Amino acid sequence: MSREDNIVEFDLEDFKAKYPFINLPDAQIENNFNTATYLINNGPASAVQDYDERAKLLELMTCHLSELQMRGPLAVGNVASATEGKVSVSYAVLAKPNWYTQTQCGFLLWQLMQKYISGGRWYNGLSC
Repeated sequence: MSREDNIVEFDLEDFKAKYPFINLPDAQIENNFNTATYLINNGPASAVQDYDERAKLLELMTCHLSELQMRGPLAVGNVASATEGKVSVSYAVLAKPNWYTQTQCGFLLWQLMQKYISGGRWYNGLSC
């Protein structure tokens, strides 16, 4: 499927050219794109109907997931403190926005998605 179907297809070579610091096997990067489509709907019911915008959001999510994966299987969260003698690292507990702010790609993604995830409720003419 492609632009005609409004479904973003992953272009691995284009991704690698834009994000040369991602140092993972191709299969892992492609898997991260597939995972990104679970987090950002890539189907006809997507809240992001604009093809180019959705392509960029999926690309950023793929970058974010890839950067997190490059940290290794044990590093989850933002580093809260670190020492050098007898090596010690602690990680902060993550809330939703903090998960995105662990990487530059994730932080940009979070900012771009605000129009889709922000909002309020409307009760009898009053907004909260």
